[in-house]
Amino acid sequence: MAGYGKIWSGITESSLWDGSKEARLLFVTLLAKADGVGFVEAAPSGLARLANLTRAEIDSALAELTSPDPESKSKTADGRRVAIVPRGVCVVNYEEYRARRDDEERRQYMREYMREYRKKNTSHVNNVNSGKSCNPQLAQAEAEAEEIKDPTQEMKPMGEPVPSSQESLAGETI
Repeated sequence: MAGYGKIWSGITESSLWDGSKEARLLFVTLLAKADGVGFVEAAPSGLARLANLTRAEIDSALAELTSPDPESKSKTADGRRVAIVPRGVCVVNYEEYRARRDDEERRQYMREYMREYRKKNTSHVNNVNSGKSCNPQLAQAEAEAEEIKDPTQEMKPMGEPVPSSQESLAGETI
């Protein structure tokens, strides 16, 4: 995507941040200018203009970025950040990091995925009311069955009914 470069937030905790400021500046410049596969077409003098560094600073930064980094989180190319290729420079893990989704992209992806999933599968969703008809006779029978049970008539341990609270108050004078 022209004009857009994704920078992973973990870059500030990486071993790249332990390097020189020129290497960091050049690397971020390369990320900003890279094409879809991480390639930047530029000679070292062009990179110097892009990153606003001297030619000597570019040479030093390129040497640092093309060297193995034993502390790199990525072991691809022995931790090297960039590779010098014909007609320019290529960011080694560009496609891998570009393919990672951040939290917001992941949420957006899942919203779209679920919207499409629901659209495709609406024919399988059953309406909770479909297939059920209202049966007033059944409702009446259930209500009558509940009336038969008198919750105030609990059993004593010996099997004698316990009088309801209304019956016990009826015999008392207040």
